Amino acid sequence: MKTRFTLLLAGVIAFCGGFWMHGDTPVPRDANQLSESPVSQVPNAGERTITQRAQVIRREPSNFLRSLSVLELCKGAGPGQLRTLLDHFINDKICRELIARRWAELDPSGLLAYIQEVPYPGEPGVNARTDLESVLFQVWTRNDPDEAFEQALKHPMPNGQYWGFMTVFDTIQDIDVDRALKMIAESGNTLNSFRPGKWMTDEPAAAIRKVAALPDGTWKGMALRYICDSWAKLEPEKAIDAYSALTLPRDRLGTLVETWLNKDFDAAKDWVENQATGKQQAELSRQVATAWAKTDPDAALDWVNSNLQGKARREALGGLLKTLANSNIEDALTFFEKLPTGSTKDYLVADVTSVWAGKEPEAAAKWLETLPDRSNRREAYERLVNEWSRQDIDRLTAYVKQSPDVDGVEVLAYYTANELASDRTPKEAVEWMQTLSDTKRSMAVPSVMNTWSRSDPQQAADYVMKLDGELRYQSLEHVGFNFMNFRPEDAISWAKAIDDPSDRRAIQNGLRNLPKNEEIIARLGWDK
Repeated sequence: MKTRFTLLLAGVIAFCGGFWMHGDTPVPRDANQLSESPVSQVPNAGERTITQRAQVIRREPSNFLRSLSVLELCKGAGPGQLRTLLDHFINDKICRELIARRWAELDPSGLLAYIQEVPYPGEPGVNARTDLESVLFQVWTRNDPDEAFEQALKHPMPNGQYWGFMTVFDTIQDIDVDRALKMIAESGNTLNSFRPGKWMTDEPAAAIRKVAALPDGTWKGMALRYICDSWAKLEPEKAIDAYSALTLPRDRLGTLVETWLNKDFDAAKDWVENQATGKQQAELSRQVATAWAKTDPDAALDWVNSNLQGKARREALGGLLKTLANSNIEDALTFFEKLPTGSTKDYLVADVTSVWAGKEPEAAAKWLETLPDRSNRREAYERLVNEWSRQDIDRLTAYVKQSPDVDGVEVLAYYTANELASDRTPKEAVEWMQTLSDTKRSMAVPSVMNTWSRSDPQQAADYVMKLDGELRYQSLEHVGFNFMNFRPEDAISWAKAIDDPSDRRAIQNGLRNLPKNEEIIARLGWDK
């Protein structure tokens, strides 16, 4: 014990080196200067109480001398005196950690009890409680890892279990990896912070097997990602083979293959062609084509057409197109036009649109208007609206209003109305819908009214009764259905007060697909 603390006393010079070099008070350079330090002013506990000595030390402006004095005072102090010292230095980060380290050596349980009394999260800008926990469990783990682990799991302070167990694990993994992993398993793998250990990169194959055997949890996921990614930078094929052999989420394979492609493109490409299968090959082929498109898109296209089929080919072409669109949209469009007409080409419309919309949404929208109706425009319009509404929703709504009623534009109106209702208010979306053509409004009405009447059916129902004409009729269909579905008693009371035959027909029309609609109509007293 004494040897360890003596080493700590010597090591504080390095620990405080930054303060020594950069503090306002120069470090004493001779014996005369040292004789004026706080330690020399209070040479032993017999002359003054521990409190008086602490008060003298606190007035020392030099961080280095203050820390050295605290260490000297700690050498002969017992747990009770260390508690008093910690009270005095609780807001001095370096000194409190030095005192806590000494106390943890002598009486870890006593320090734990003290920490439970420290206000959480400590003084402004500094989490004293967390700092003390870290020091306590570092020392405790090295002296008695089993007891430290047990206490870290059960002690009740806010966030205490997390910080305590994190420190226990981080400390023990550098000493005994198997013991550390056993602790993770016994704790239910609840640890949600991660510090890599050297063992993860020294023997990555063994490390993956050990971590993969743990119960699922946040720490396990972070550890596997770190091990695989680190190993892939050195030996990508071995990392991929080891990971593929385990029953683990497949999402890491994409990252590993990407690393391999950057390191040895041909070898990675060959592996994807010959060893990857099924869905895995489809996903990884996209990465190959994406990487290749950066240097030689024509060669990438030839490879895709010669080697891939079905979903793998479609995914790879999508990656290739997105890469081209990010660098030069004209090149991407030229490439797109070269593709043979068919379902694959139609599927890729959304990939082009998603990139183009981030740069020139109006140009992307005009391009969509020129495509045949069979193309995958619904998803393309959804991606366009999502991106454009984040940039400038007013410009988007103005565009939809003035755009021609070509095939598919009603889908654009549908998604735009939904975004406007979410970004602003449903009422504002309804006001905008009234300015649209019949074709666009027919799709915008259900988009807004279904969403509104599911979240607040009474408000939507009251508002709809203020509308006129076809807009009122269409809105009542959707509002009536959702109102009756989610709040039938309130909806029936609302509907009974409606006398207009056209309004009743609209509500009845909306109730056609509602379970027990005849029973509800009977309760309303309306004719079928």
